[in-house]
Amino acid sequence: MALVFVGVFPTNASIRSVDQPGLTGIPIGQPVIQKPGLTNAFLIEALGYESCRTNLWVENRKTNQIGVSLARTMMPVAIPVDPPGAKLFLGGINELVATEGAGVYRLPPEKVLLVANHPRLGSLTNEVEIKLGVSNVVAPFKFSYGTLYLTNLAREITNVAEVIEGKEAVVGSRASRVSYEKLGAHTYVLQSRFASEIVVTNIAVGDNWLLSTNRGNEVIDSIGMLLVRVSDVLGPGKDGWVGKFEVTQKEYEEVMGAKPSAHAGGLDLPVENVTWAQAKDFCEKLTQKDLTAGMARGEYRLPTLEEWNRFAEGTSADAKDAVVNTSQPAPVGSKRPNDKGLCDVFGNVMEWLWDGDGTNNRYLGAAFSTRFNIAVRARQPEERSSGWADGAVGFRVLLVPAQ
Repeated sequence: MALVFVGVFPTNASIRSVDQPGLTGIPIGQPVIQKPGLTNAFLIEALGYESCRTNLWVENRKTNQIGVSLARTMMPVAIPVDPPGAKLFLGGINELVATEGAGVYRLPPEKVLLVANHPRLGSLTNEVEIKLGVSNVVAPFKFSYGTLYLTNLAREITNVAEVIEGKEAVVGSRASRVSYEKLGAHTYVLQSRFASEIVVTNIAVGDNWLLSTNRGNEVIDSIGMLLVRVSDVLGPGKDGWVGKFEVTQKEYEEVMGAKPSAHAGGLDLPVENVTWAQAKDFCEKLTQKDLTAGMARGEYRLPTLEEWNRFAEGTSADAKDAVVNTSQPAPVGSKRPNDKGLCDVFGNVMEWLWDGDGTNNRYLGAAFSTRFNIAVRARQPEERSSGWADGAVGFRVLLVPAQ
């Protein structure tokens, strides 16, 4: 009755019995006599590999062939990469995954070829020797780059990653709207829902901003909401900032922490099923958010009927230019803006107004479900209590500049 170790990797591994101390240096391919039914523990070891302990037994008049392949000993190695966002590959093929914290990887104790592949900056290679039993230090991967901030761009661009160079979207971080770019001249296309703009700029070491020349009358607030400057909306000679779009489900949730909408289909749908009181509360909390973020420009509120009619001037009443005669709302900005640069003034959802008598409050604007007389329906306000809500009624904000 015997055991025979065959197919052992690496071939220079040593094999010894744990239960029989004198049984050491067992050669690969040579039989080891063992009593039938008796379990014997064997230890297989090799430098640079994880040892393996296995319990073996053999039946009467049988010879068992045992194959063992030891796993490589992997050393924890910190691999710094500047800037972040690159993927690391071993030998340029196998992607490395950090297993012991950010930027720490396990590598075999040998000469290895490391490749850092950055989506915007290309690839760098580094050949290093990883040693067993010591603290290995790897030189950082350092790309030549400039930091491109997209924070000044409209949410309608950066939320859909429509900053394009060639055929490639400038990805960056959606949260911080930052991208790391190669040094030198770049030609970007800023693609919004309705237009595109070509911007030629030079990326230098350090901080860079991608500037749009077409947005002097638009600003972004602390939650990424796009506001349009409307002349005389507050009265003769008094300009104000009006939400380019109806408040979306995403914006409402970010400010209020709630999802009241009756319609699903995407966070860019207008929020609806909100009461007048909730819309008023949203405006107050958004004012505070801007203040906390150091972006305060004034105070948000709902527009009055008179103000709404001013920014509604120039809005097409053609059904093809409004989200009407359908079963549910569409993403904000699905139709072209009016002459003031505002979308969905007619259609999509009706909008709460500031006006009220203390008990009831007004709303108007036509909705997705409106089927005829759009212009008449859109400008005909209705009244409900401040606690009433409906799946066809949302709101748009007005920012009154600080004096």
